[in-house]
Amino acid sequence: MKKLLAVLLIAFVYTGVNAQYYYNPQINAGENPGGINTDSEFPNGGGLDASWSLILATQTTPTWSSQQTIPFAFEFNGDTVSSYYVSTSGVLTFSSNPGNAPGYQNSNLPEVSIPDSSICVWGLEPIGANDDIMSKTFGSAPNRQHWVFFTSYGHYGAGSTAWTYWSIVLEETTNNIYIVDQRTGNTTTALTLGIQIDFSTYLEVAGSPNIANNAGTDETPNDNSYYEFFPGTRPPIDLGVTEFQMAPFLDNNNAPFAIDGKIINFGADTVTQFTLSYQVNNDPPVSANITGVSIPTNGSYNFSHPTPWAPATSGNYTIKLYSSLPNNLPDTINYNDTLLSSTTVLDTLINKKVVLEEGTGAWCGYCPDGAVVVENILASNNNVIAVAIH
Repeated sequence: MKKLLAVLLIAFVYTGVNAQYYYNPQINAGENPGGINTDSEFPNGGGLDASWSLILATQTTPTWSSQQTIPFAFEFNGDTVSSYYVSTSGVLTFSSNPGNAPGYQNSNLPEVSIPDSSICVWGLEPIGANDDIMSKTFGSAPNRQHWVFFTSYGHYGAGSTAWTYWSIVLEETTNNIYIVDQRTGNTTTALTLGIQIDFSTYLEVAGSPNIANNAGTDETPNDNSYYEFFPGTRPPIDLGVTEFQMAPFLDNNNAPFAIDGKIINFGADTVTQFTLSYQVNNDPPVSANITGVSIPTNGSYNFSHPTPWAPATSGNYTIKLYSSLPNNLPDTINYNDTLLSSTTVLDTLINKKVVLEEGTGAWCGYCPDGAVVVENILASNNNVIAVAIH
């Protein structure tokens, strides 16, 4: 399981009355939801895999696409829906009569220009010739995901050199909805993320209408973040291990090794205690009861297991780290309880040295300047750099 690198604390907010969804932020997740979409993030016709389908090419005014078919059974707010429209302003709606497409300038939800039964990455705006809306379905039944991908888009108020990639994802069986922050350059976004069931029932991500991108320019999912929208009400107990990673190589002379990471409380109840365990290969688990904490909804807790790991011998190890019994109760959601990390323990770990070569000669008028640069590098890195001069 991929490490979640640095999950940002974002307060959970219900806006409106009796909203039928709740959301969890997965900031800097380092993967797409479920990990089944591993495609590179490029423009249509500029590197994007040819298996994606064009929904709507770039437009100069806010425009709805033609009606699109969902390739599997899906429910929105408890009702079965089979098709959708998507606008160039970043709104996907299940409404059968959406009216005029919302404008590019976004604001808080609720908003009268947003149709009922809509998902919003509102504030996107096509600004270039290859700013297209694409779709693709990943996975196998009954666990497929249908992706609606805004490729190489801009956003309201951004300059002509700005570009940003976001997706709305519908998931089979779970009926979960994901908004995925994939790739951005030359700008910082200011978007409205959320769901509007109707004008009195809605849910927006805290910080809207100024949600900034977390993903950078990496064309892979390695820097992606996403927001999970779950149908129903937030369970009272749901604790997740969101960060844990051992170094790929460890020197056994430095043992024991700390087991550090991060916990997020995705449940509605404040967590005051939990059990933290790790298991190395097939050895018995090492467990500890963590008490004296107070982790609110979507709050985080950085932990260090009270018992560090002392490998008996060098070798390859897989470590499973997991939480259980938050507030001494069974955890309602189990898929996010566990993270795995692999490492190799060596008898002695030799530090690598960087070789810096400087080439010079009587013909080189710039070489004296190069020698000064080399000396400056050595002054701050003389314990790791070797120099070859010729």
